[in-house]
Amino acid sequence: MAADVVELKDELGAETDRLQTALASRFSATLDGLLKQGLVRHAGTVDGRRHLWEVNRQSGGTPRTQT
Repeated sequence: MAADVVELKDELGAETDRLQTALASRFSATLDGLLKQGLVRHAGTVDGRRHLWEVNRQSGGTPRTQT
């Protein structure tokens, strides 16, 4: 029984790591696309590696709405 619990935790840990990597990649791609459109901008870095982001209010664009 205890071995089954340990095995399940290992499997869940691996799945969590995979999902975290996929989610970070998706966010990064989305933010890069928004950056190219001028809708967001880098606001600096936290640790020299991770970017802080902010909405680019000076872009002059209007928000898009779904129809």
